[in-house]
Amino acid sequence: MNAPARGDVRWGRALLLASLVPPLLLAHALVLRRADGALIALLLVWWAIACAAIARRTARWPRLVGPMLALAALHLFALTPELALRLVDFRHESGVRFGYPSPAAFATYVPHPTRFWALPATRPGVNELGLPGPALPANDGRDPSVVRLAIYGDSVAARALGQIDYGTLAAGMLQRRRADDPRPVEIWTLALPGYATSQGRALVDETAMRLAPDVAFVHFGWNDHWRARGAVDADQAPMRDDTPARLARALLRRVRVAQASAWLLGRLRGGETAPQPGDPPRVPLIDYRRNLRAMSDALEAAGARVVLMTAPSAHARIGVPDYLIEFGFAASADEVLARHRQYNDAVRALVAEVNGDRANGVTGVNEAGDRRRPWVLLDVAARWRDAPDLAQRFTRDGIHLRPRGQAQIAAEVAAAAASLLDARAAADAGTSDSALSAEALSSALSTEEVAE
Repeated sequence: MNAPARGDVRWGRALLLASLVPPLLLAHALVLRRADGALIALLLVWWAIACAAIARRTARWPRLVGPMLALAALHLFALTPELALRLVDFRHESGVRFGYPSPAAFATYVPHPTRFWALPATRPGVNELGLPGPALPANDGRDPSVVRLAIYGDSVAARALGQIDYGTLAAGMLQRRRADDPRPVEIWTLALPGYATSQGRALVDETAMRLAPDVAFVHFGWNDHWRARGAVDADQAPMRDDTPARLARALLRRVRVAQASAWLLGRLRGGETAPQPGDPPRVPLIDYRRNLRAMSDALEAAGARVVLMTAPSAHARIGVPDYLIEFGFAASADEVLARHRQYNDAVRALVAEVNGDRANGVTGVNEAGDRRRPWVLLDVAARWRDAPDLAQRFTRDGIHLRPRGQAQIAAEVAAAAASLLDARAAADAGTSDSALSAEALSSALSTEEVAE
């Protein structure tokens, strides 16, 4: 091949150096406007020095003209747009599938084949399920040497790394009120932010027989009724976890040009529309009931007494936060209130339906051969509705709990567990049936108000 002409070398060198001018000007503007601009500018200055050195060597190695032209194109059509997008703080999250976690939040998680996401099991304080907490017991089934509670839920119930969840508080309260029982109380909080009953059902399938809890609490109701993004949970495909998929997620998380390209492609395809009244929730109401039923049946088959909980809220009292509408979780504040009420009502109706069937003789038996007992409804939403300190129990979003709310719900969980354990002990001793009526539970909870 013929070497490039001298004129081509000069033009290539000039184009390379000229292509650095727009990025350097944008980097200067970034230094003035952004905290991370200085680092970007420093890196770009070093790169400009390297490019200048390459340009000087073209006189000795003319075949560098081709790479120079490629670098100039990279500067003009990739680096310059990237810095311009950073200067205007353009951001776009492509691939939003659940509302939460967002694609950016998935950097904290790893894909899971049935639950969509979990924490990395290699992370300190995370067990083999990808949840905060200790490793699962070595042997399957109930351990008679411990009292074992399990809570399946979402971020309201979840155990944040390094923080205490209400399940842990409840276990301590239960241990103290059952001082005559030498067995330690174990708590298994099986929950993660963003989980709905679709993930809860998969988690129950993974853990019910392994843990065989004495009492299992099922506490969902928020993520299920948030707006679906593209498809309801039942139709979502598991996230890929191969190398190309991880690289694509990293690119979309860090590179603004990639984000802008995804945004433009979405617009050309019709884009993601603003939430509209009537858009389906992540878990439609009929699937919500089915998931609750399937979870409860599986836990009961493992020998647990089942407690279904309603999700309390402060929205009716303090209002619905604007961000829930702005971020597309729902189309309006009225929709948030209406759907949350519907999903709590579904929990109440399901418990009433199951218990009605069993009262009429449709009881069945679990795998241990025990007659199935009534399910228990812990109606936290109704119990808290008129609480004078309701606002003090919740964070500003009206969903998650402050320490006061954590302590209060822990007291109610501990009271319900104590009543069920006492009923089972009495049945084992032959002094009574192990069923716990709604009236008995209400009486047990009536004094469970946390002191100031």
